[in-house]
Amino acid sequence: MKTPMQDTVRLVMETEPGKEFVSHILGICGIFDFIVGDNVERELGRREVGLEVIDLLMEVDPEIYPQLLLRQAKLERSEEINNDN
Repeated sequence: MKTPMQDTVRLVMETEPGKEFVSHILGICGIFDFIVGDNVERELGRREVGLEVIDLLMEVDPEIYPQLLLRQAKLERSEEINNDN
């Protein structure tokens, strides 16, 4: 059964600005970052928020998050190429 939030996520992820925003938020969450230092609890909290966002994306459509990762990799590769020129 769909929830209103799932409908909202679907609408957001249908737009390029929405995908960019979600990618930005997940980047801030540092899901794949190695955690060291004095702010372990804070960083774990950020990671938890990111994992919750990913769970919601996966509930809406299991292909959304992998597509988002591919999109981000292509953007980063394009930026690297542009910076080399």
